[in-house]
Amino acid sequence: MTELFEAIDDRDLYWFTELFDSVVLVDAAGADALIKRCLLSGNFRLVGLASQVLFNRKIKVSLESEDSRQIGQMLLKAPENYAFPIIDFLGSTHTSEVIAVLGGLLKDASWEKREKLIETLGSMKKVEAVVSLHSVLDGYSASSAAKVLGQLGDKSSIDPLKRALERAGPSAEMDILLALAQLGNTDIIPRLTEKLVDQNPEMRRMAVQIIGALGQPFVDKHLAMTKFDLDRFVRHDVAKFMDQ
Repeated sequence: MTELFEAIDDRDLYWFTELFDSVVLVDAAGADALIKRCLLSGNFRLVGLASQVLFNRKIKVSLESEDSRQIGQMLLKAPENYAFPIIDFLGSTHTSEVIAVLGGLLKDASWEKREKLIETLGSMKKVEAVVSLHSVLDGYSASSAAKVLGQLGDKSSIDPLKRALERAGPSAEMDILLALAQLGNTDIIPRLTEKLVDQNPEMRRMAVQIIGALGQPFVDKHLAMTKFDLDRFVRHDVAKFMDQ
């Protein structure tokens, strides 16, 4: 039998969202069965809209591991406008099971979704995320992954970052160097001192900021001459770090 209409059209979704929002606002605990049914419906539009409401209302939902996995698989199929709320909602749970689910999606996700997943894993501030982030240090998301790894502060990331550094393009290179500096790795000093005399003042400025992240002894030792740099923005950054 040919389907002449979508089973659920945009008007249905609008009214559903209004009703769902009202129900969970009045009695989220009592609506637990409805919430679970929506999240596990298999319809990415319903899942995305329900996730948006739950995230906006800061409503916590207890999910089994298999529930999280099923919802995670749904976001791979969904367009970004539905997938992103699902990622936000899952990330708001801050559970180890969800970290494993989100991390496991990184390789298969589109670039846009992968960037959102990396951002969300970083916002959860859990070291359980580091291993999955190591897996995307090659390619287009290397910069984003490096930034999060530097913030998470787990020293097990040093060797993966150093390996990624040897394959990185110019933009990702500086983000990886900053992450290594944040993790206290001083092997990068020779590379940074080369950047301090680069023809591009933006490159010199970034090198100054990375040396600043290593701490005052490295600032005093390696930035003394750079305070006479021809670029005023470089000089400003050097002065800022040397005055600390």
